[in-house]
Amino acid sequence: MDGIAGKLECRWHELCETLGVSSEDRDLWWKTLRDRHGEAQRAYHTLSHLEEMFGYFDVHLASITDTAAVSLAIFFHDAVYDPRAGSPQNELDIWLFLVCFNNSNNNKMGLHTQSFYY
Repeated sequence: MDGIAGKLECRWHELCETLGVSSEDRDLWWKTLRDRHGEAQRAYHTLSHLEEMFGYFDVHLASITDTAAVSLAIFFHDAVYDPRAGSPQNELDIWLFLVCFNNSNNNKMGLHTQSFYY
């Protein structure tokens, strides 16, 4: 693995290992995240943006108490992006997307759709 996508995929693999995600789900969700961040309508919310966010993550690593939660936030924060939908619809869709990831992994993160109030 090389380039931005390869570096991010390595981070994704490490995160999924920490969370106990199966290799099948890990690979399926990586493909989904990679493909979504490569959609044609994206000018800014791309894999390069994720790489930039993880650069900040690395700089502040010593002060991060829950690295898995922050990593998930980085990977998913723009996973759904429809410039026509805007806020709050994009944020709600991102939350539901993250809940789907959680549910596909036997609720290991303890997320529930009821915990999201907008």
